[in-house]
Amino acid sequence: MNSGMSTIGALPEAAGRALEAWRTLRGAAGAAPALADLAPAEIPRQLLPWLMTIRRLPDRQLVYGVVGEQMVEGHGENPRGKPFLYDAPRDVAKTRIELVHAALDRTAPFWVASRGVRARQWAHFGRLGLPTLAADGEALLVLFFRLAAADAPKEKIERVVWLD
Repeated sequence: MNSGMSTIGALPEAAGRALEAWRTLRGAAGAAPALADLAPAEIPRQLLPWLMTIRRLPDRQLVYGVVGEQMVEGHGENPRGKPFLYDAPRDVAKTRIELVHAALDRTAPFWVASRGVRARQWAHFGRLGLPTLAADGEALLVLFFRLAAADAPKEKIERVVWLD
């Protein structure tokens, strides 16, 4: 198992089920599944408020797509259509934008654990990223899991574990 997982333990059960659904729907030759086939039918119900999609436009700009109610609450508004991480510190945004592009370019799911970006919502999160194809292009479906402080990375860096 990837050494990064040792800091966060095994994937939460619901994350494992969502990953298996994604793998089942993945096309021959590793093509990403259609977002419409995966969400929300194949996603465990308790994850729906904690999901968001990040859409990649033809010019490779990333924007928020569908955002679950818990994520809207964390943002203080629905960020749909706004640039991805428009309100995050530049260094954090740069790293996460690169991660989204890598996942979509490689069609590879990932798990990452880190602190939340916004200080007013200081919490530890695990995120499962699942590359998908939206009707009008590419999208990354991201499922959030609140982690207990004991399960979160001690350092400030994010630990990415590629799952494929």
